Amino acid sequence: HLQECSTAAEVSQQQFNGVDPIYKRQQESWDKVLRILSHLLLLTTQLSREPHTELPLRKSIHQLVSVMDPRTTQGDSLLHLSVSKSNTLKTQAFFEDGSQKSELFPSLPVATLLVECGARLNATNALESTPLHTAACLPNFQKEVVELLLSEGGHMDMRNLQGVRPSQLLAGNPASNITITKYMSLKCLCAQVISTSSLPYRGEVPRMLEEFIEAH
Repeated sequence: HLQECSTAAEVSQQQFNGVDPIYKRQQESWDKVLRILSHLLLLTTQLSREPHTELPLRKSIHQLVSVMDPRTTQGDSLLHLSVSKSNTLKTQAFFEDGSQKSELFPSLPVATLLVECGARLNATNALESTPLHTAACLPNFQKEVVELLLSEGGHMDMRNLQGVRPSQLLAGNPASNITITKYMSLKCLCAQVISTSSLPYRGEVPRMLEEFIEAH
């Protein structure tokens, strides 16, 4: 166990220094470090916190998610992990009463804490999926979590590498009764029309708008 912890610490130091883990053992250790971090954040939300420690805690979390922004080898951020049912460790016995030994994630308290501390709502992983893509999938779906991401600025219509939008995932999710149009802006709908209709726009609109349209 000491050797495993040492390896994980070494890998984490490399990652924060901008050196990605290369070998499979390094990648597995690094991913485990991030899963452990997400579970520690879950414990933080479950424990009572004193007012005088709240600000330093939130500053530390802000430094972690906004400045360091660590990612798994698949590009998932801590916010991605917080809304994913597959974010598990070998043992889930974190609570003595046994009431939360399974399915600790998705976690609304952790997602809320991360968002409040500056986590990037529309950060994309290796598949160019945002946390909203992850949360909108049927296995991960929790209405409160999805509505949190949407209310804080998660884009309903950002396409991933497969061309799938969160709006499509929610529309095809029988567990969801979220009103999709409530979170769709006119500019996003216009960008979708331009994109799906293959209308020429490059060189015709400002570069900032080109990037916006490309995201749709």
